[in-house]
Amino acid sequence: MDPDPKGFYRLLGVDPAAPAAVIVAAFRRKARLLHPDVPITGDAESFIELKQAYDALSDPIRRLDYDRTARRQVEPARTRAPIVARDQDFSKPLPERKRGPDLSIVIAICIVLVTLAGIALWNNNRANRQAVLQEASARSRPAVRPNAPTVAFADPNADDPSLPRRPPTPLPGVTNYYITPAPGRTILWRAGNGTDPPQPERELVPFTALQALRRYGQTNLIEVRTSETGLGLVDATRLIPGNMAVARRAFCAHHAGVLPGNGDVLRQTGTGTGRLVVRNRSLQPAVLKLRTPDGRSAISVFIGPNAEAEINGLPDGDYRPEYAIGEMWSRPCGLFVGGMRAQRLGATGPLAALTPLVIPPDPAASVVLSDILDADFIRE
Repeated sequence: MDPDPKGFYRLLGVDPAAPAAVIVAAFRRKARLLHPDVPITGDAESFIELKQAYDALSDPIRRLDYDRTARRQVEPARTRAPIVARDQDFSKPLPERKRGPDLSIVIAICIVLVTLAGIALWNNNRANRQAVLQEASARSRPAVRPNAPTVAFADPNADDPSLPRRPPTPLPGVTNYYITPAPGRTILWRAGNGTDPPQPERELVPFTALQALRRYGQTNLIEVRTSETGLGLVDATRLIPGNMAVARRAFCAHHAGVLPGNGDVLRQTGTGTGRLVVRNRSLQPAVLKLRTPDGRSAISVFIGPNAEAEINGLPDGDYRPEYAIGEMWSRPCGLFVGGMRAQRLGATGPLAALTPLVIPPDPAASVVLSDILDADFIRE
């Protein structure tokens, strides 16, 4: 019996017993990566399959019918012709047989005994597994360390100020997989010696970048490289293909948080009496940065689509403006996850000369613009 006949639970990365809230959260996380409008990770075909699985499992009635289908077993009826002795004399009464205990009662007692034994064995194995995992989590192995920050699963609709500020760090060599952010723990296993089974080494946090090498025997474990010298085994279902750039984008999308409001100050290094009016003529949100002549970021402000904001309390001085336009602003990464384009205005001047600042500039204003890399825009 397959508890997931169409693979809907596996597609969402949840357990068949997962509550409705976990299914919704899993769909939102994966939809942020697979939506066709998302660069690099967008995949229309995979998104359609994800949506079909979500539609079936998010509806209580459809999910109940899906689970019943998994449990349904159709067994063809078996018929047997009566066996008659060739020379049997039906004129004589059959000899009276000695009655024994009722067979149905014996079968029922056996079923109860087997069930109780199975429950006891399952509880014992569960306690042993929990003890092994707790011992593995408490064990410190400095030679193998995750290269991504430890993060808690956040409500995608909540603005959590405790979210990590740094995406996963690069791994020497070729990075071709990273750890899924799906619910559940990802254990790094240590290969056993000879006939010994693999032993738990430590836990890997989501978005840890690694290099998958080969399958471990006939198991579902994959041998991976997690550092220059660290090797281990990871369950194949906990891996997502992607290089470092894909892992970084996935991290930024997963921790995007709530979209800031128009005029929200994202970062500011000083205060004063200066004032600046900014107008965003784009249909997409924008983030404006004012940099000092030596290249340091003095303030970052979020401007809504087709909106105007007044910024007060700026230190007086000369500034060089630069801005980025895109979709899904990620607070911990400091960039737009989807369709980001960053540009720098060539002119540097005082706030009075910059006000009002229009982005994107009017082509008739003859403003010198230059495209800049995302990494240059993120730099503070």
